[in-house]
Amino acid sequence: MPSGHAQIAMTNLVFLSMATRNLVIIIMAAFQTLLTLYQRYVCRMHSASQLIAGTIIGGISGYLLYIIMNCIDAKDYVNDKKCKT
Repeated sequence: MPSGHAQIAMTNLVFLSMATRNLVIIIMAAFQTLLTLYQRYVCRMHSASQLIAGTIIGGISGYLLYIIMNCIDAKDYVNDKKCKT
């Protein structure tokens, strides 16, 4: 079973990286993700394969979340423009 902690940490990393494009935030999110993965492995909560699977799923989830948020923002922008004219 994939690691839920790895999924959440990677989702945060990917989404924040794409949404902010701020180097400080990206570095902090990457550090938090690496710490989470390290802790889960060292404390024997998950195997390496479970962490890798969770990381992949989380990366995909973060990317999809970013795409969905951009679509919602674009629709709101178009709707606001239509209402103002």
